[in-house]
Amino acid sequence: MKKAPWLNIYEAGFSQKFIESNGLIEYTELNDSSKLNSIDYINAQGVFSQSMYIVKYKFKWNKGTVINGAVFFAVKYHNNACIGFGPAYFGITDTSYNTINFTTELIVKQQGNKFWLKPISKISLRGGYVFMPAKDADSRIINVTKIVKLDSNKIGGKKPLIFNIEDILHDPDALLFHYKRTINLK
Repeated sequence: MKKAPWLNIYEAGFSQKFIESNGLIEYTELNDSSKLNSIDYINAQGVFSQSMYIVKYKFKWNKGTVINGAVFFAVKYHNNACIGFGPAYFGITDTSYNTINFTTELIVKQQGNKFWLKPISKISLRGGYVFMPAKDADSRIINVTKIVKLDSNKIGGKKPLIFNIEDILHDPDALLFHYKRTINLK
């Protein structure tokens, strides 16, 4: 009997909420774990939400080398009905630096009622996005604090662009993922 592969699923849920900002009420999408205060005296109608997932797993590659793989994807909902899937990326986890380097964009393929993710182009080990989680002793949480875009871009040219999540979104828990046993895509 074959041993099942090691697999951990992490989810970050987001809901549209109203917040007070600079004397105005703004409609925004907050991580369900956010500690930012949302207002409850106005209800959001026709609510959009999304869940983002990081799936970490180990697999054997090329003569038995064990690879720490990861897949990132997002699912969009409107009134709890799934209306979209993506983006999705494949990457490698570097446990020594506590990073996930998402190098390959994925697309959803379907045949009948079977769905799977497939690389858009050849898998590359350069470029892509590096997720940098905060160092945390709790292995049931991934809190992405920075995302580094390694590809050439309009702002930095050939220099990697760094997205500091707390500085940009004003929320240290904006990309907080929690361990899940299963995924329910509704």
